[in-house]
Amino acid sequence: MKLPYDMTYNDITLSVICSEDMKERTFFETWMDYIVKPATSPDAGTIAYHSDYARGLKLEIDQLSSATGNAICTYMCYDVYPIAITPMNATWDEVNTYQRFGVTLTYRYHTFEKY
Repeated sequence: MKLPYDMTYNDITLSVICSEDMKERTFFETWMDYIVKPATSPDAGTIAYHSDYARGLKLEIDQLSSATGNAICTYMCYDVYPIAITPMNATWDEVNTYQRFGVTLTYRYHTFEKY
């Protein structure tokens, strides 16, 4: 017999469309470099404190109705931070499309409200 013992929350993966100046990509790369210092840093490989890179940060996600487009449920994810960024495609097959990348976020817990 199995008994409940803990609550787990799955990671969230977003697909991000970049603007021409790539500020979205720069935002997430800078955030991840703050969490774990990159090889080019004198402090390479050191990890920041959770309270410095995630504590107090919230992500609001609205579930929209396919019929009306209105929010039918809102999830609030707390203490959110990125754990992975996917590479960006740079091939000749990518003609007349937007540059995009994926970012995986994790969080401590979430709440939700149904409307």
